[in-house]
Amino acid sequence: MIAQFTLYLCSLSAFTDFGVTNMAATAAEKRSIGVVRDFNDHIFNDRQYDRIGEYQSEDYVQHGPFPDGEVHGNDESLETLQLFHSAFSDVHAEVVFRFSDGEYVCTRYHYTGTHDGPLMEIAPTDVECEVPGTVVNRIEDGKIAEAWVSLDLMGLLQQVGVVPEMAEISA
Repeated sequence: MIAQFTLYLCSLSAFTDFGVTNMAATAAEKRSIGVVRDFNDHIFNDRQYDRIGEYQSEDYVQHGPFPDGEVHGNDESLETLQLFHSAFSDVHAEVVFRFSDGEYVCTRYHYTGTHDGPLMEIAPTDVECEVPGTVVNRIEDGKIAEAWVSLDLMGLLQQVGVVPEMAEISA
């Protein structure tokens, strides 16, 4: 099954983060991947917040990861990023894989960080956390216009001790 999935991913036009590049990748696919890659590198990982407008459109909309609403615009997006960065001061997003069709870029991330600051109403635990996540970005006019963010929030809450592990519940 994994081999079939890998073959499928490699057949896509622009699948570049494993070092595999299909020569048929279009310029639009490469540009879109570059925008998302640079956002992750400069804004998320390096915290160059003053550059957010280079990568996101002014009317940016983010769906998730929280079920109670959306993030609208760069100011709200920045607040959300800073919320996570203050709760996990060393958080880092590593790309597992990424592919694009030119308009959309799908990235699977592996997030790591130490819960050393408050996260909403959760006091710091100093637990080192690992969370998988997937982000689908829609690119418009060379910028990220929309994003769908999916994180393993249940797993994160279990790691910081707010929600019991399934083994504890069934015991």
